[in-house]
Amino acid sequence: MQKPQRRHNNYNNKAKLSTTSSTSYQAKTKNKEEAIPSVSEIVFNVPEGDSLVANHFKEVEIFKSMEDWAEKNVLVHLIPVENCWQPQDFLPNAASDGFEEQVRELRERAREIPDDYFVALVGSMITEEALPTYQTLLNTLDGVRDET
Repeated sequence: MQKPQRRHNNYNNKAKLSTTSSTSYQAKTKNKEEAIPSVSEIVFNVPEGDSLVANHFKEVEIFKSMEDWAEKNVLVHLIPVENCWQPQDFLPNAASDGFEEQVRELRERAREIPDDYFVALVGSMITEEALPTYQTLLNTLDGVRDET
């Protein structure tokens, strides 16, 4: 992908794409505080026919346009983190009296479970363990990044 360039008058057969940032902050340069504009426009010079970048910005706009809808229609169905169960909720408490006996009892009951179930369980656990990795990857993508 080409480097972003400031807007100039020579477009030479190139499609214009711009992103707008509403972030405003002060930066110190050469012992002098200068204001950085609150809205900066960056123009990417994309050769005609290169629709990959153009499609990317369209997708970002689609996701941005759906934010209000998602907040009203999706977030209301999510369970607060404090109310979500964790696997350790179903295991014996290691600090309690009788922990070793409870673990022996659990192991005895687990012996009757067929190997196929353990294969499915391990596959599910691997997926669950990797969920933070998936979220981290998604947070690198424009338009679907969690801004909170």
